[in-house]
Amino acid sequence: MGNTGRKCKYYLLSGNNNGKIITEITFNGYINNVKIKKERIVIVCDKTIYIFNLLNFQQIDTIDADTIENKKGLIAITYEPKVNLIAYPDKAIGYVRVKSYEKGEKFLLNAHDNALCSLSFSKNGQLLATSSIEGKHLRLFRTDNAMFVYEFNIGSTRGEIFNMSFNNECTFLSACASSGVVMVFNLKNAN
Repeated sequence: MGNTGRKCKYYLLSGNNNGKIITEITFNGYINNVKIKKERIVIVCDKTIYIFNLLNFQQIDTIDADTIENKKGLIAITYEPKVNLIAYPDKAIGYVRVKSYEKGEKFLLNAHDNALCSLSFSKNGQLLATSSIEGKHLRLFRTDNAMFVYEFNIGSTRGEIFNMSFNNECTFLSACASSGVVMVFNLKNAN
């Protein structure tokens, strides 16, 4: 990725060590995050989220009408090949918008009272973990019915959660805070 002023370029290079550029895409604004899975690439710019088919570079979707200015590049995608969910901050503070590409549906979660800080799907996409800049709570939601599942109270001295991850079996959730603390939560009784 190259950054020249407010225009950013994304280059997809060949994987055979010859450095050949396969495609070049230019964006207005900074690229704040990139997520990739087998057949899709998601690029988060300041005010727009772009989703491309990784096999033919066709644009699948552009999300800009129902999201906020996203300087942190906050986004979550599912990595399971047959589950295509995306979660991103809504315009309303503390709300998460979840979009299912299989069902052609999107729904809104009232996740926190403060701005979001971190989002993460379980491997199978059935759970979404959220945290806010307040840093006191991690919350779990089901993605099949948009229902609140559980809240972990982590206190006020942990700092912002900047990374969360489920294990493959969805029995544990780990979270890393800006204070340097790593927490691991047992989910056996949570869902």
